Amino acid sequence: MMFGKLIKKGSNSEISQEITINENISAPIAIGDVLGNIVYTCPDGKNITVNLVADKSVEKITLWNMTTYLYKMWFNLFRV
Repeated sequence: MMFGKLIKKGSNSEISQEITINENISAPIAIGDVLGNIVYTCPDGKNITVNLVADKSVEKITLWNMTTYLYKMWFNLFRV
C-alpha cells in the first residue's frame, strides 16, 4: 500500500513520530516479518502508521552454526 501526504515546505518539524518495537522478537526471523511500527502524527491531527518489516532473514543460532562461523572467520585471517 502506498500513501503520501503533502506538507508545506519547512513544516516537517511539526510532524512527530513514535517508534514501537515488538518485545517478543526472537530468531528465526523471515523476510517480511513485522518487527514493529512507526506512527507519524501530522499537524492536522491525522496519524499515519508504517510497519517495520525485516528485509533479511535471520536464522536461529545453534552450536553448529556458531562453530562453523568461527572456523570460517579464523581461516579468513590467514588468507592473503
